[in-house]
Amino acid sequence: MQTIEGKLVLSVSDLTGYLVCEHLTQLERAAAEARTARPRREDPELDILVRRGEEHEQRYLDYLRG
Repeated sequence: MQTIEGKLVLSVSDLTGYLVCEHLTQLERAAAEARTARPRREDPELDILVRRGEEHEQRYLDYLRG
């Protein structure tokens, strides 16, 4: 969930999250509207997964452009 040009934009994950936990949706909306901050924690393994995912997406975009 994020705010783009002043409008709240939902993803499929946000809708799934709502079905599992309405409170989660309230927290995500508050964070998207900058009424609260999302919690942060250091997680080296998650950092690796994020980096690998971004690299994969970039390779795929390069492939599509080629």
